[in-house]
Amino acid sequence: PLSAKLAGATLVDSDSRLFDEWWQSFAVELQKDPDSALTQSFVSLLHEAGLDTTRRLVRRGMDRRAEWLAFTQ
Repeated sequence: PLSAKLAGATLVDSDSRLFDEWWQSFAVELQKDPDSALTQSFVSLLHEAGLDTTRRLVRRGMDRRAEWLAFTQ
């Protein structure tokens, strides 16, 4: 039988993979318009906080998006 921890790890791994795919597609989109306000703001954030911190910040925001959407309803 599968343990609950193993099943949870599989779900988390899937979420991590989806986030990594989204992160890569986001980076590709930013590269298409390097002078845009979004790209410039993101680059500033990377300079201020660093790559790891920025990824964690974005990931936490995405993890809590359902709460934010419920709050605005």
